[in-house]
Amino acid sequence: MRSRFPLESVLRYRNSIERREWLALQSVLIQLQRAREELKCYEVQQKSELARQEQALRDGVAGAMLQFLSECHSVLESSRHEVQTRVQQLQQEYRKQQDIFLQARQARKVIEELRNEHYQRWLRESERREQAEADEAFLLTHGSMRS
Repeated sequence: MRSRFPLESVLRYRNSIERREWLALQSVLIQLQRAREELKCYEVQQKSELARQEQALRDGVAGAMLQFLSECHSVLESSRHEVQTRVQQLQQEYRKQQDIFLQARQARKVIEELRNEHYQRWLRESERREQAEADEAFLLTHGSMRS
């Protein structure tokens, strides 16, 4: 006879919730990694523009060109700042989603532990029944010999 855990459907449900929250966590992580890469690109671009601006100053480029380079630098700085803000927001979202995932995992583990306890209890009862049947069979065969 097989052990039947009465909360098996609840365990499946908890597993699905944990999986959903894990996938959401992975999604936020991917977004965060992309935003970090984008931020690094802006930082590299910004350094390049700054070097170009310094070279233009040394070469004695016209004021209009310096103004243009300065505007380019400002636009890059603004964009970099936006991405940096997005990175910070995604980091907060990641921490929040991580907490949600850990709560879902804990809820699943509680039900899983109950299932394991239920199975161990069923196993002990099954062994007791088998032993009682073996004892009864022994007494029936050897008890009738005494008479």
